[in-house]
Amino acid sequence: MTRNGKEKQIILLTHYPSVNELLDGYFQRVMAVDKLFVDTARYYVDYDSGGWIPRIGKIGENLFEIKTSRYNPLGLFLILRTALESDLVYLHSVFRLRSGFHRLLFSIAKMKIVDLHGAVPEELAMNGKNGETVLFEKVERFAVRRADVIVSVSHVLGRHIRKKHGVDDGRIIVLPIFSGLEAGTKGKVFSKRVIYCGGMQKWQQVGKMLEYVHTHKDHALFTFLVPDPEAVRSEYRAMYGEAFPGTVESVDPAGLADRYAEHSFGLVLREDILLNNVACPTKLVEYLQHGIVPIVDSENIGDFREFGYETVSYRDDLPGESRHLEMTEVNRLVAQKFQDTTKHGIRMLKEFVGQSKRV
Repeated sequence: MTRNGKEKQIILLTHYPSVNELLDGYFQRVMAVDKLFVDTARYYVDYDSGGWIPRIGKIGENLFEIKTSRYNPLGLFLILRTALESDLVYLHSVFRLRSGFHRLLFSIAKMKIVDLHGAVPEELAMNGKNGETVLFEKVERFAVRRADVIVSVSHVLGRHIRKKHGVDDGRIIVLPIFSGLEAGTKGKVFSKRVIYCGGMQKWQQVGKMLEYVHTHKDHALFTFLVPDPEAVRSEYRAMYGEAFPGTVESVDPAGLADRYAEHSFGLVLREDILLNNVACPTKLVEYLQHGIVPIVDSENIGDFREFGYETVSYRDDLPGESRHLEMTEVNRLVAQKFQDTTKHGIRMLKEFVGQSKRV
């Protein structure tokens, strides 16, 4: 592999997402960051695929993916050489440092960026994975103490990492989860239509959302956009012995803005725990951008409360049109604060990547 000495090259320790993965918040973040560096050669590492012939496939302009089996020494050598030739390594989530080989790649990189999408050890602890929690406490410390830059999705997460690992402010860039969807509320008509868009992980409190649907089915219309619609239908039927009273389907991300335009409220039922306190859910940013008032369990999600967003408690009735309008006006200003924070974070990140170029 050869390249012009004046060109910049980034290696990313994650695979390039498929279309089916683009509703997942993790890969939405990957794609959003990727779009910031379209003029830079990016090499994604697919460490768990491919046969005994490793290859570098061109996905697009300046965009490549290395596919190899983890048991193929030639493939591992190819990845190692790419890392040594790269100006920096971009790490999306410390989950990617589970393997010793990935930790080696991270260690040898000339410059290192760690993008913290959330609190990984705390997520594992919540799921009762005690052995994994111990491992990733060490991995997280390994990563953040060696990183030249730590990208944090929220100010709250940045403060958490600063306190937990003794990281100085100068290495932290706050860059919220930012959506590829165009913001807009033009032509929106108020209705008591409620949407949920996202995954079905434990912290999403799917059971509590389905309970909300059941108790409000005579007063609101519901749409769930999820990766596995049948799982939602089955769980609702198991809980209440009847069909889900609304629409449950998967949707192409390209059609998401149109679906948001049809709804006035959106479910984001997260408990008041650290995992959620530091988060920046993609769907919550999108809700605010599209005039959807969040229905919440706890308001303490990332920087949203600090920025002053308006919500409806899942324990309360839905407000009427005039109150909804007041809430969306406040949330429009909150969305602008996120946009300003994002612009600043992007500028800081691009400046760092620009400085990482080899002379």
